[in-house]
Amino acid sequence: MWKTSLKRKVHQRHINKYVRLMNKNLRNDPLWQGQFVVSQIESPSFFVYPDKSGADYYVTLQVLDRETGKTISKTKTANDWCGWCGCDLWWFVNNAIIEWRYYSNE
Repeated sequence: MWKTSLKRKVHQRHINKYVRLMNKNLRNDPLWQGQFVVSQIESPSFFVYPDKSGADYYVTLQVLDRETGKTISKTKTANDWCGWCGCDLWWFVNNAIIEWRYYSNE
């Protein structure tokens, strides 16, 4: 669901929900067993539309590989991360894992 609230807290709760779901999924995954963790490292800006019809909340998320200590981060709006049931977040984490596991061994 696309959030247009002028309240930062509404957007923050929305992104927190998806980050918690992702971390729970990674923790319960039989292959990775919690090796990867997603966290919010900063929220650089909260942009209110000039006509006050809504706002965008920019969030930087980081994926940490606990085994190697490697991290990767990316900034998008909370709506982008959470749109389509969080598929951008899932793609981000999946691509990070694939990149570290399969392409770093070549």
